Amino acid sequence: MCARPRLVMAMMWVLHNMPDVLYWGLARWGGMKKHEELKEEMGRNTTWEVISGVYGSILGFGWEEVRGVNAVRTLVIAAEKGDDVESARGMARAWKEEGVQERLGSRVVVVKGALHAWDLQMPELFAEGIKAWVEGRELPKEFEELV
Repeated sequence: MCARPRLVMAMMWVLHNMPDVLYWGLARWGGMKKHEELKEEMGRNTTWEVISGVYGSILGFGWEEVRGVNAVRTLVIAAEKGDDVESARGMARAWKEEGVQERLGSRVVVVKGALHAWDLQMPELFAEGIKAWVEGRELPKEFEELV
C-alpha cells in the first residue's frame, strides 16, 4: 500500500480542483503542452481506490523488485526536475551489478531540464526517444545515461 496515501490524495485533489486558469498557468510555466483530455482523465482517476492501489504498488516497488526486472530489455527514464534521479541511479547500479545492462541492453537515463510530465513538456523528444528504443537505435543525446 501507498506509504502516505492521504497526502498523495490531497495533492491530487488540489491539483485537479484548482481553478482552470491557475492549472493551465502552472502547466504553461512548466513548459507543458495543453492536455485537456489527459487533465480530465487524471481528474477521474483521483479516487481513493486508484490512489491507494496504483500509487501504493508503485511506491511499494523495492530493490528486490528492481533486481527482478531481468528478463526483458527495459528503459527507465527519469525526469531531472520531478523524478527521483538518485533512485534511478541506484537502479542503474543494481542492474550493472546483476549484469542486466550487459545481458539485455537495459538502460537507465535522465532527461535534463525535464519535468515528471515531460511527455507533455517535450513531446517530440519523448516520441523520438521511444521510437529509437523500440527500433534499437541510439537514444537522443538528451537522454543521459546514469551509472
